[in-house]
Amino acid sequence: PLLTLPILDLNNNSDACCSSDNFFLFPIQDSLMEVEEKYKKAMVSNAQLDNEKANLMYQVDTLREDLLGVEEQLAEMHRGHEEKSKELERQKHAYCILQHQFEDMKETLKEREEMLT
Repeated sequence: PLLTLPILDLNNNSDACCSSDNFFLFPIQDSLMEVEEKYKKAMVSNAQLDNEKANLMYQVDTLREDLLGVEEQLAEMHRGHEEKSKELERQKHAYCILQHQFEDMKETLKEREEMLT
């Protein structure tokens, strides 16, 4: 069997609430009020934590998007660097060929000058 307790009206100043039959209910009502207050505080705290979590998740998403953008820029810069490095190697190779041709022509010119004298 369930025990049903009458709900007391704490604002009622009648003598009925102070009778010996209802006197044992006051500690239960005080406990109930304390539990309700704790529950309200917990609900407020949960709402604040949910808001903070949502804010942090938004910040994480924003930072992820920023990171993706930076990674794309970095990849593009690496590609540009590779192209420039390859072009530099081609230019170095062409310079070496021209340097050898110059030395060969210089030697040929020197030999011709010697033949003329």
